[in-house]
Amino acid sequence: MRIAAKRKKHILGKTVLPSKFTEWTGLDRISLIVHEMKCIFRELTKDDYGLDGEIEVVVSKAGAKGYETTGGIIKVQAKSGDSYVKQDTGTEFVTPVEKSDLEGWHNAPYPVFFIVYHPRDDKLYYKEIKSYVKNTRDLLQRGRRAEERSHRTYAKSSSRRSA
Repeated sequence: MRIAAKRKKHILGKTVLPSKFTEWTGLDRISLIVHEMKCIFRELTKDDYGLDGEIEVVVSKAGAKGYETTGGIIKVQAKSGDSYVKQDTGTEFVTPVEKSDLEGWHNAPYPVFFIVYHPRDDKLYYKEIKSYVKNTRDLLQRGRRAEERSHRTYAKSSSRRSA
């Protein structure tokens, strides 16, 4: 008996959207800057539905070569791409955020950095959520969506050209 397989043109099946590369670029930028600060960045997963990573705080070892961990952990929520940069005026922009997410990050037992990668200027902009919520009047009393306004507070990598 002979089995004849019909020949098909072999096509690789998965499509990777351009937004996925933008997301990965944002996470790579975060990792680069954290490592330049001599701290540790751990990406939790690329396809998650929660926090994207964590920063472990590291300090110079007293009287010795090297660094030591402090036990300090900062969780990271990262957003990357033009869809997270709205009403860009050049001095500030708005990022839409679900109110439930803000509440979750604010009530977490650890600090959370909300970091936006802006692909047009290749920079990262961030807010520390607990102090942002505390200092932004009525933020959690607003509707289902909140707007996180960034005043161009950015983290800059020393090895990259500043835009």
